[in-house]
Amino acid sequence: MAPSLAAVNRDLAAASPDNAPAKGRASVYSEVQSSRINNALPLPSVLKGAFKTVEGPASSAAGNPDEIAKLFPGLYGQPSVSVVPDQSADLSGQKLKIGVVLSGGQAPGGHNVISGLFDYLQERAKGSTFYGFKGGPAGIMKCKYVELNAEYILPYRNQGGFDMICSGRDKIETPEQFKQAEETAKKLDLDGLVVIGGDDSNTNACLLAENFRSKNLKTRVIGCPKTIDGDLKCKEVPTSFGFDTACKIYSEMIGNVMIDARSTGKYYHFVRLMGRAASHITLECALQTHPNITIIGEEVSAQKQTLKNVTDYMVDVICKRAELGYNYGVILIPEGLIDFIPEVQELIAELNEILANEVVDESGLWKKKLTEQSLKLFDLLPEAIQEQLMLERDPHGNVQVAKIETEKMLIQMVETELEKRKQAGSYKGQFMGQSHFFGYEGRCGLPTNFDATYCYALGYGAGVLLNSGKTGLISSVGNLAAPVEEWTVGGTALTALMDVERRHGKFKPVIKKAMVELEGAPFKKFASLREEWALKNRYISPGPIQFTGPDALRTEGLCPLTPEEAVLMLVALGFNRETRVFVAGAHIYGGNKSDLVKSVIQGFLPGIVLKLFIIFLPSILMVMSKFEGFVSLSSLERRAAFRYYIFNLVNVFLGSIITGSAFEQLDSFLKQSANQIPRTVGVAIPIKATFFITYIMVDGWAGVAGEILRLKPLIFFHVKNFFLVKTEKDREEAMNPGQINFHATEPRIQLYFLLGLVYAPVTPVLLPFIIIFFALAYLVFRHQIINVYNQEYESAGRFWPDVHGRIISALIISQVLLLGLMSTKGAAQSTPFLVALPVLTFFFHRFCKGRYEPAFLRHPLQEAMIKDTLEQAREPNFNLKPYLKKAYIHPVFKDDEYEDVRSEVSGYYLGDTDDECVTVPTKRQSRITTPAASHASGGSMRSPS
Repeated sequence: MAPSLAAVNRDLAAASPDNAPAKGRASVYSEVQSSRINNALPLPSVLKGAFKTVEGPASSAAGNPDEIAKLFPGLYGQPSVSVVPDQSADLSGQKLKIGVVLSGGQAPGGHNVISGLFDYLQERAKGSTFYGFKGGPAGIMKCKYVELNAEYILPYRNQGGFDMICSGRDKIETPEQFKQAEETAKKLDLDGLVVIGGDDSNTNACLLAENFRSKNLKTRVIGCPKTIDGDLKCKEVPTSFGFDTACKIYSEMIGNVMIDARSTGKYYHFVRLMGRAASHITLECALQTHPNITIIGEEVSAQKQTLKNVTDYMVDVICKRAELGYNYGVILIPEGLIDFIPEVQELIAELNEILANEVVDESGLWKKKLTEQSLKLFDLLPEAIQEQLMLERDPHGNVQVAKIETEKMLIQMVETELEKRKQAGSYKGQFMGQSHFFGYEGRCGLPTNFDATYCYALGYGAGVLLNSGKTGLISSVGNLAAPVEEWTVGGTALTALMDVERRHGKFKPVIKKAMVELEGAPFKKFASLREEWALKNRYISPGPIQFTGPDALRTEGLCPLTPEEAVLMLVALGFNRETRVFVAGAHIYGGNKSDLVKSVIQGFLPGIVLKLFIIFLPSILMVMSKFEGFVSLSSLERRAAFRYYIFNLVNVFLGSIITGSAFEQLDSFLKQSANQIPRTVGVAIPIKATFFITYIMVDGWAGVAGEILRLKPLIFFHVKNFFLVKTEKDREEAMNPGQINFHATEPRIQLYFLLGLVYAPVTPVLLPFIIIFFALAYLVFRHQIINVYNQEYESAGRFWPDVHGRIISALIISQVLLLGLMSTKGAAQSTPFLVALPVLTFFFHRFCKGRYEPAFLRHPLQEAMIKDTLEQAREPNFNLKPYLKKAYIHPVFKDDEYEDVRSEVSGYYLGDTDDECVTVPTKRQSRITTPAASHASGGSMRSPS
């Protein structure tokens, strides 16, 4: 061991207890630790010479900009900055007094941020004083610190852990705590403070910067992005430090477990991986190791899966593997999975409110505050999980998901389901589950070369920002796929990352987490391979982190190239050096390339969940229409049908298509020329084909079949018949089938009409599903309307203008999207014809509206009643087709015979005849107004009133 290292490992126990340096690290280092201490780290070339900071445009916020502007009046809108070479800049800086604090959980590389900041002060601000606050933010409030010097810092260079000054999870948020921080800043005469932490810690840093500025303190605050979860990133901050190291540590352990599983051949290893919110670690480790099953929380949330859905997916794979002779496997689960499941999200949100405002005791009175659905879910969970959900929240208001043993809960649920299938004879394998939680093991390992270098640059950059008088920024280093010399350095406004979120029962500013992008290249690569990994053992054991050799030069993930090789390859392929690059799972992804093929199975589950959700929507829309002032049933149903169709159009159709290509990149989408928007959407159309095939299959075979079976009315009838029916009249009322719900049925059918128009030219395989659906729907609904339902009203054709308008809109939408799709195929010759189609369709609509709409919208009610009565009298066997045909004839073109008949029938109602008249009852009147004979009435029938 080097003498300088031995010198700092002396006993300093006799020093002042408050501000004494730590004892130093262990007196004996391993050879690897010793070699890492003396490893020199490169800097981006922009930091090696003279430089200056250049401001960019004014910033906004990630969400709710007006609220963020109110919360941060002194910082909101300030620009981000970039460090650029400037040979005329003065290399010497003024003496500074700088403090640094480690906040939140540990992450590999934190010591190198401190080392980089210290080296900047030594080289560019000589004579500066550097304080390290001990134990996290509490050290600031209590003014507990240690003065950092070269001798103190040396043993921690390139080492893991946060034990140089230790970390803590305290927050500075109350007026008293802010005052304590102000007093410390004044006492030490601080020019700046660097907060090394995750999203919550950097939110706290922004609040501290705003407070110092409002009090006219000279202390500036800069943040550094730390979290192994990988969820603190944006365009300017491509990743948080510690993620690369943690993923490689976990991947080594997963690889070892995989070899063990294959060696014994009898265990399923359920591995829960750290990652409180986002599933970045789980996704990256899956790409590195190829497990049999991987659950991505963001996908579970997007598809609104339940705990049962997740369990069934696991059980299905386990059963299929058993058929192949594999009774073992490895399953990766994100730490925050339970918080991604929508039903659990609602439960946790309600529990947060209760814990923030109520006293929770054994009496269980607090449970009455839960909604019925959340209470049922809470009672279904194992008792151990219930207790873990009720644990005290962390200082940031988060559920302590690390203490929720999701993997054990899933093992129990899988065992239960497998036992059911074994009893049913559909599973004949053997299941033994082993649970693992890989979390704390990855937080303090020796940082990889990438994390060590990245952190050093972050710390050095933080010094640049402080010396330039900046505050409220987060140190950012970009262009990470390039060689270190070409990395960019700057600072990003913390308020630009902000949104508001409800915590502890109140809305508070938070940095918006970066979640796994389901349309991003890493997830798409994983999705394209997971079916193969599920049934075939494609295990990879990456082994331990390498610090020398080819592997040591990889930036992150399992990129098979060094950064230099990757850049040269991309340049040779025609990409410029500004192209964003994603490195994961032995592959480099860049540009706009994406896989267009998705299996039907991938789209199956989203269709089912979506179908279940929209079943309840029409009833809600009917209630909303009543609030708007609509009274009659026909107007209520027409209004609800319009809203329901718009919902299906936007959320089901356009939302599903555009989400992957436009909303995700909204800024670039809106800035492109108008003629490029159809092309952008056209690219996304084929990708969603399997989703809509599934959607139609579910509705065609489940929805229409359900209309035939009518299980709900059947069950209600038997319940009423058993408990409520006393007389024959009661029985008839119980048997009343009711009316068809036009507001729920008609918009769905029109959605499939739109899908058929859009996808039949693109994906011909969808056409049979559309044809089968309409054929089946026609037969079923025709039968139900004629022979089953009793309509409560006659609208005299008022629905048809609405239906016709939606048909026209479907035609125009399909034509515009087809134009966009053809532009992606290079079919320029078809453009003039396709452009003309929407125009012709629009004029056709105008013609139909002017020609026929008055007959439907301004038809007198009395005239409609006369026609209905007359038709029932003249045509007992009413034929629907001629009626619809005549409906298009305007009243002014009716012949004299019609007028004579009208006068004749009017006499019945107006009293123009002396004879007693008997009106001809309509179908609805004959069924409802005139009840059948009952035993109580002695077989007599009542005349219609």
